[in-house]
Amino acid sequence: MELSDKICEAVSEMMNQHHSLYPILSPVVAQMLLAQLPKNVSADDCESAIVYAGAFTILSITQALDDNELASFDAGTLKLDFRERNDSFAQIAKQLMAPWCNDRTAFCGVRT
Repeated sequence: MELSDKICEAVSEMMNQHHSLYPILSPVVAQMLLAQLPKNVSADDCESAIVYAGAFTILSITQALDDNELASFDAGTLKLDFRERNDSFAQIAKQLMAPWCNDRTAFCGVRT
């Protein structure tokens, strides 16, 4: 099973529902998280963390969309800008990935 499929499955299980955006967002989120890994860390080293960090990142995005917190959307560059808010899902994702990312990770507009 692909990493993006595992992320999609995890977020669906966490919410006990399937959102139409999950399969669209999961490959993008998977690539975003993989890009944050240092060169000496493989996806296999931290697969569970990536899967659940991806699920929480998707929850963060869909919650912001559901709460009408989307400030702008640019389909040409796949850029989503959200209004500033306290986002516990993004914080959980950050904490899950922290052991592998050496304090240099950004999650969907939440800079560290």
